[in-house]
Amino acid sequence: MIEILWLIILALGTLCIGREIQRRIHPTTEPLLDILLSFALGSGTLILVMYALGWLGWMRPLHVITTTALLFVTTIRNITWLLAAIRSLDYTWMRQKPMLCAVFLAFAALNLIGALAPTTDSDGLGYHLAIPKYYLESGGFAYHPMIVSTWPLTTEMMYTLALAISGDVLAKLVHYAFGILAALATYWLARRLAGHDIGVLAAVIFYTIPLIAIESGIAYNDLAMTFYFVLGFGLWLSWILDDVKGSFLAAAIVLGLFASTKWNGPVSIMILTLMTTWMKRSQLRMSLRQIAGFVSITASFSVMWYVKNWIINGNPLGPFAESLFDGVNWTVAHSLAYLASVKSLDLSLSHFFLAPIKLFLMPSQYGELTFLGPILLMLAPIGFALWRTRESLTILTFAAFSYVFWWATSQQSRLLIPIFTLLAIVSAQTAHDERLTRVRTPILCIILVSMLLNLAFPIAYHGKAVGYILGVEDRDAYLERIRPVYPAMQYINTHTPPNSTVVMLGEIHAYWLLRPYLFECAAMQGVINYEETPQEIYDRMKSMGVTHLLLNHNVPFCDGMEKKLAQEPFLGSLRPEFSRNNVEVVTLL
Repeated sequence: MIEILWLIILALGTLCIGREIQRRIHPTTEPLLDILLSFALGSGTLILVMYALGWLGWMRPLHVITTTALLFVTTIRNITWLLAAIRSLDYTWMRQKPMLCAVFLAFAALNLIGALAPTTDSDGLGYHLAIPKYYLESGGFAYHPMIVSTWPLTTEMMYTLALAISGDVLAKLVHYAFGILAALATYWLARRLAGHDIGVLAAVIFYTIPLIAIESGIAYNDLAMTFYFVLGFGLWLSWILDDVKGSFLAAAIVLGLFASTKWNGPVSIMILTLMTTWMKRSQLRMSLRQIAGFVSITASFSVMWYVKNWIINGNPLGPFAESLFDGVNWTVAHSLAYLASVKSLDLSLSHFFLAPIKLFLMPSQYGELTFLGPILLMLAPIGFALWRTRESLTILTFAAFSYVFWWATSQQSRLLIPIFTLLAIVSAQTAHDERLTRVRTPILCIILVSMLLNLAFPIAYHGKAVGYILGVEDRDAYLERIRPVYPAMQYINTHTPPNSTVVMLGEIHAYWLLRPYLFECAAMQGVINYEETPQEIYDRMKSMGVTHLLLNHNVPFCDGMEKKLAQEPFLGSLRPEFSRNNVEVVTLL
């Protein structure tokens, strides 16, 4: 497909751009590290360029493509270095570890099937792709009705570029590529800490976790965050433990990208900063300036998004702290409604100790479709007990603090994905520990069987796209089969005036809409006060220019709006226009 060619071109260009920076701040003799760091710095450069275009009002496809092409052309001389670096990589593991190689390639192929299909995942359609598409249509940063538009959008800037070049499939392929890069970075870090064999096993353990397989076929941001984390964490270890020249600046930049990818990233930086201060305590006076520089560099990548939120939304910390800031279309009451919509957390002490087991065996309690696989649960605790080095103690400390924060704030499996890279390394070390020589064969057999069993999940999840990939099913039929709301949105795009404004009830998948839209849900936008009477709500909608309602009866409506629509004045003010798959489009008279 043409999207794969575009991905290759985009990857080569990103590497060439990043090489210009990498060879200046952290030149090494490791081809793999050079490539990984160049990609991180190159993608970071493109993210900053997209950010600048957003403020300049030049975030149109033509401007985005032209600017990116100019960057590629001015750095194309690095293609020679790139080809040489690729040739000099160590490929012996493919011959030495044929079974692991085959398993890795099988997962990569299945994940690619999912990535090549049109976007159908909820968060991708709701905001990961919908918000970049909205910015491209607006020509830059503008107010977006989805409240999560106030979250960091680092990965979404790469999606903005992908959408400008080709479309949603290329954006999904970008996330797929970040999954491969995260596995390679895991291999690099594990090889640095414990050797080549452990590096290979750790990378395959990580990549064959069912959750990683599912994420590799959708347009989320967790795998990008994981790539930046594991690479940045390895560079941070080089700075803290080995004082490698250049690793300080490289670690700060890459971890800055990590911290600005998701809302919980800055907390991980706080943990690393505290650990740095403790580990450098013997020479603290000499290190304070460097630590301050580390914090300043990493924080700057997150701060730029809070500045954007303050200017666009009126609240840098939205949807929180509304009592301090006057956010656009967002009040304290709406913040409370948003918090109430978030699943309540079990903060009991028993759950603190049982959560690691439930996390792997009961995924639905933690917001995921599939369990995470038994390898990390079985082997990581043993590894932490056996692998007593300063590196392992550092990994254990960071993982422990991260787990405490996760337990206290979110309890969503996806937010722990970066930590899975570290657990995979510890698990691989366990399998190769000399003290377990007598049981090494059974352990390796368990690992291999687990990996093969895990194949069932990408087969089931990505297999639904096989018909589309083979051309048996066209795009519209595929999208309607997965998302019944799709025909209704296509009707709106083709049968309503361009200046129509649509309010969606029970629906957030706005990526397909080509008309201005609002979310009739306090947990998503907060335009309507649900304590108002139906007449007041009707008048409010009319004053906002609302012309159509999209009602998805397949999901519960938000905040009792279904009951309000059954009352006057709505009964005589709604004209049915379209109905299919239990989804309606009505005109607001």
